[in-house]
Amino acid sequence: QVKQSLRADQTDPVTITGTRALTSVMAVGGIGKSTLAAQVARDCEVRCGFPDGVAWVRLGRAYLHLKDYARARHALKRASEDDENAADVLNDLGVAFYLLSRLDRAYEQFAAAARADPSYSPPHYNMALCFMAAGNHAEATSALQEFRRLNPEDPRGMREAAYLSAARGSYEEAITLLEQAIE
Repeated sequence: QVKQSLRADQTDPVTITGTRALTSVMAVGGIGKSTLAAQVARDCEVRCGFPDGVAWVRLGRAYLHLKDYARARHALKRASEDDENAADVLNDLGVAFYLLSRLDRAYEQFAAAARADPSYSPPHYNMALCFMAAGNHAEATSALQEFRRLNPEDPRGMREAAYLSAARGSYEEAITLLEQAIE
């Protein structure tokens, strides 16, 4: 049915979402909408009907959700080529590289996302994770400080800062940060 809707309704949007649209697949979370979207987007007939391509961002995020990081990286790379200043896309591309254990490439994407939108906090958190994975606690601390400045209510920043404090032997500081994180 989804493929028929895509072929029959080329001028109006076709979506696979949690909300109603002109042609849509609606369902509660976790039922497989993203899986269906990825499968439909790979279908030859669908791809032939949309010569301009598929929605690379959504496809990339669906692959991330499915833990298919190589395909996510490919789709998100295509999306970033369409809009090289989309901080959220660059951040997601960095996540794909990070999950593929490509820390150098992940950091490049997170840094590009932070440059594209300095007020967008996720790349700073993700840069901190890259630095932590590489054992660079000083740079991780700096990235976490920026994340916490931009997003002071997010407990992830406090939890990771507590980890870094404990790694430095500052256990009292670590305890204080963890207590703040669970409040």
